[in-house]
Amino acid sequence: MNDERLVEMLGSLSHERMGRAADARARQRLEGEWADVQERRRSSWRRVLAPVVIAAGFIALAGFTTLRAPGDSPLYGARIAIEDAAANAFADPQARLQYLLGLYDQRQAEAARLESIGSAASSGARRIEQRTLATLQSLLPNAPEEPPAGSPAPSAPVSLPSVAPESPSPTAQPSGTPPPATSPTTARPTPLQTPTRTEPPRATPVTTPKPTPTPIKSDLVPIVLNGTVVDAAGAPAREVCVSVVAGDCQTRTSAAGVYRLAVSARLGQTVYVYAWIADATGKITFKGGASAVVRGSTVQVPTISLHPY
Repeated sequence: MNDERLVEMLGSLSHERMGRAADARARQRLEGEWADVQERRRSSWRRVLAPVVIAAGFIALAGFTTLRAPGDSPLYGARIAIEDAAANAFADPQARLQYLLGLYDQRQAEAARLESIGSAASSGARRIEQRTLATLQSLLPNAPEEPPAGSPAPSAPVSLPSVAPESPSPTAQPSGTPPPATSPTTARPTPLQTPTRTEPPRATPVTTPKPTPTPIKSDLVPIVLNGTVVDAAGAPAREVCVSVVAGDCQTRTSAAGVYRLAVSARLGQTVYVYAWIADATGKITFKGGASAVVRGSTVQVPTISLHPY
């Protein structure tokens, strides 16, 4: 019995008079029919949704397996394609850079693992790693080698020149032949000799050898700069522009004054980080800076203190 039939029967009963027993039986029958209709509807929905749920479960399981496929798995190529496509879903450039940095670290570790076990798939993993590195370098700003003129003096380590101790000048002694020893019985007068004046030897200047600079690798690598910005009172400064290029706001500090900035630099290079606050007109009101030497993929920059500018 469908819905239209039930409505028709109920409409016809509105003009009829029944006894209480007949009315109860009719009501019970109609309620039973309505319950059956509702049950059939629920069953039909379950029959429709069951294949969809099963298919979604299989897709999720396949996706989970693919995204965890190691470098020597046949699914590793599909995993790389999915991860590369996901990078285009980030609208925020900094969020995309952080995602790509994570991918680069994972792929570098996977290539190293395959090489350590002598797997034939290590060469392919290295190619994928280099391709990810090229993508990162095309997006990351290059950290300048030298701070620009007029920038705040960063807290760079300063090496003082070594001063050699002064060597005492040799004392000039007059040259001459001492008088020969004479016997107490036969003492003869010795003629006096005029001493010859000789120039004292000149002191040789001591030169301090200059330290040999540590060679810097020429290839750029992606690094992450981590640090904190505080105000003049030492409290965390939020929403402060931070960059490796003065005047170019690459990222901002969080509510705790913490920033995380990805750039390209050379190992051994000194990286200069700048922080500033500008008013509504764009005029800089507070400014500060710090520097750190790149020793690895993650660099902890000294705390930057802002001062009136």
